[in-house]
Amino acid sequence: MFVTKEMEVAEWPIFQDKFQELQVPGASEDLALFHRNHSGYAVSTIAASGIDIRQANALSPGGWSEVASLDGTGWVGLVGNGDVHTRLGVHIGR
Repeated sequence: MFVTKEMEVAEWPIFQDKFQELQVPGASEDLALFHRNHSGYAVSTIAASGIDIRQANALSPGGWSEVASLDGTGWVGLVGNGDVHTRLGVHIGR
């Protein structure tokens, strides 16, 4: 399960910094953060695993959706351990 949100370019690095603070001993091994640009648009899709909507809203209020999987390619891993993208079925790169 992932939570996703469309974020303006200036917002997602701030969210990434807050998200990294969740990586503490005992955190879910599926805790990961992904990003995908949309060519020609001022927003990007941010996707997080290992947290729920309540936790996502605490880091960046409003606009979150739950999805079972991340479709397509072009995802970039921002935060995560090892091959988390492989375990979660996320297609990194083009």
